[in-house]
Amino acid sequence: MWGMLAHLGSALDLFLADSTKTTLVVAAIVSAVTLIWLSRNLDFSAKIRSAFMYAHVALLLFPPVFFATTLSCKQVGLCEVGLTQTLLFVIPITLILGLAFGLLIVPLLHRLRSQPESGKWQRFVNGQSDRLGLHKAPDVFIVDSGRPEAFSTGGLKPAMFISIGMLEVLTRRQIEAVLLHELGHIQEGSHALKPITWLLRALYPEPVLAPAAIVAEEERKADAFAASVQKTDVHLNRAKRKMAE
Repeated sequence: MWGMLAHLGSALDLFLADSTKTTLVVAAIVSAVTLIWLSRNLDFSAKIRSAFMYAHVALLLFPPVFFATTLSCKQVGLCEVGLTQTLLFVIPITLILGLAFGLLIVPLLHRLRSQPESGKWQRFVNGQSDRLGLHKAPDVFIVDSGRPEAFSTGGLKPAMFISIGMLEVLTRRQIEAVLLHELGHIQEGSHALKPITWLLRALYPEPVLAPAAIVAEEERKADAFAASVQKTDVHLNRAKRKMAE
């Protein structure tokens, strides 16, 4: 083990001695820091900020992956190079799998646990999506839960989920306000922001990413969208109060 570390240290020295490789690594790190700083700017849309965050992760993964691909048996030792490269690839692969789980698997699991709604609420969402010029209207699903709740996901196709409990306690206009709120999230691209935000929260302290501010701003924009369509925020505010009881 100690021999492998010693060989790895020597390989790292050789790697950093190459000015071209060092420049590429420094450029990647500086770009990653710049992008995470830009992602804190709430003036950018959720789609742009999520793109900054995903690019930030990709740039952070570049140095260890780049270093691993340059290793040779002469640098690390004939029997140890494979293990060393594997260890260097573990973190990038773990991060990629985590993002894939949040972007693809979680939305799929929600769909499998819910029932498609093909009635008036799906027609309402279809009509609002057409008005907005969305390429595809989100699918609406009913969650078998007595707790009033609503949320949206991304994945291969955005979807909205509303619970039976919510349908039982809200009026028609209040349900429409909630659906418009979720449609606002989808139009803004908030669903793509959630998985990467959760991942970065695990990597960085609160002040670096300011996730609470990001979430609050996305909720404010979704609220404003719903209110702009209905010409009032009364229905959405009443819906929120009922769902919080």
